[in-house]
Amino acid sequence: MWALWWGCCGVSLAFPDSLRVGLVSSADKIRLTSPEGMVVSGAGIGESGKMTVESDEWLLVKPGRATVLVQSATFSVLAPSKDARLLAMTASALQTKGQDACLVEDEAGRWLTARGFSTQEEADQFRRSLPRELRGEAEIVVEKGSSVSGNLVLAKDSLIVRQRGSSDQRGSSDISRALRVAWLALGESSAGHGVYRGEMIVRQGADTLSLVNLVPIEDYLKGVVPYEMPWRFAPQALKAQAVAARNYALCNLGKHRKEGYDLCSAVHCQVYGGMEAETEATSRAVDETRGLVMQTAGGLVPAFFHSTCGGHTEDASSAWKGGGAASIKGITDLATGAQTSLDKEENVRQFLQDSPDAFCRHSPFFRWERRYSREDLQKRLGNELGDLTTILVRGRTAAGRVTELLLKGTKGERILKGQDIRSLCGDSSTKGLLSNFFFVSEIRAVQKEGEPPPSLPEAFVFNGAGWGHGVGMCQYGADGMAERGYDFKAILHHYYGDFSLVNLAGNQ
Repeated sequence: MWALWWGCCGVSLAFPDSLRVGLVSSADKIRLTSPEGMVVSGAGIGESGKMTVESDEWLLVKPGRATVLVQSATFSVLAPSKDARLLAMTASALQTKGQDACLVEDEAGRWLTARGFSTQEEADQFRRSLPRELRGEAEIVVEKGSSVSGNLVLAKDSLIVRQRGSSDQRGSSDISRALRVAWLALGESSAGHGVYRGEMIVRQGADTLSLVNLVPIEDYLKGVVPYEMPWRFAPQALKAQAVAARNYALCNLGKHRKEGYDLCSAVHCQVYGGMEAETEATSRAVDETRGLVMQTAGGLVPAFFHSTCGGHTEDASSAWKGGGAASIKGITDLATGAQTSLDKEENVRQFLQDSPDAFCRHSPFFRWERRYSREDLQKRLGNELGDLTTILVRGRTAAGRVTELLLKGTKGERILKGQDIRSLCGDSSTKGLLSNFFFVSEIRAVQKEGEPPPSLPEAFVFNGAGWGHGVGMCQYGADGMAERGYDFKAILHHYYGDFSLVNLAGNQ
């Protein structure tokens, strides 16, 4: 897999069957559950090489030891009823809430079964939540009795865990049958959980456990797109995002090769939330673009994207020196297609003070203002510069984004470049600078009669546009284009230029 895709820009040879997504790399406790039971295989489980876990729970505590828990009884609520429609509606509502519920038919008739209660109190509380017509005939059956059935000793290799009976079809479209995961990080400083398709790979490090989700790429994208773009966006925008996310994933396979997986599940790669993140709209966008990628003679298009460009996107080569993505050029995002010169300070000020008809104009980040007192900025800078007297833009890209910011003080000066510019005021979306697309103004106290003008400014105001690095597809712009009637192919060509749309999945 890595040999085919790692590095991105070479011509692709085959569409990978699955990719490995790192969910957690340092944990001392991992819990896996599946109502259908699990199969555990791998070099680290002893001489047999395979072990079927007939329970629905598997707990690993600290490196080197995996404990299998067998549930000796089922915690159930059984509600016999002749009203099949009511039972079906109730089961569907429970499944939507993540409850393990299903309909069962036997000699006594139809039954609604809900599992997963560990105490009598939980079962009673559940019964009170049932529709009134079912409460009277609900029967509570709670029997405790978990026992340790055996230990799996993790060797240097890894264990693979999948649903029992799912070898022919990795993952399940039914969230009630998928693998559920929970983990506790070292020192109990953080924890996580989720529901995932595919298989889980548990690896032992020197003194930690890592958990990797082996998942088909199309299923992976269903857990990515709703995190990277609001599911309420127009369908054609969601389809454009699905293609861009597929390109981005394939271009970055092997990014975490040293850690033993392709991509992480955080913003460093693409945010991946598993089945719990999926929505009908975003999954449809993935299905309707299945296998489609943007490709040129040089290989796959490195499909960077960001929230809001503010009216003009950025050259990749200007945003990241030596980034190897020179094919992504900055473009005007004005609906009229009018070209705007943004290489001069006065032009940038005028552009940002206006509200032109850009595709992303409806974004809440299209235009923004941040105001910081001189004292607040001085605290962030320390005592090196003394009293802050001036902030000046010293350099811009052709698309108007700041490349150098000069800070002058009574004791010296400093030049900020790149991401250091945005971090000057903090990284928070509510407090920091949302992009490098801005101009700076000073606020000074009113001069009092008979006194000299104030020598120091009271505050600095940053008037800016957009959110993010500005390279590639503007997501709010894509939504704006879709609302104006553009399809996903036109959206992608607008932001990424010339390419061929190729289906690499074939008949998979």
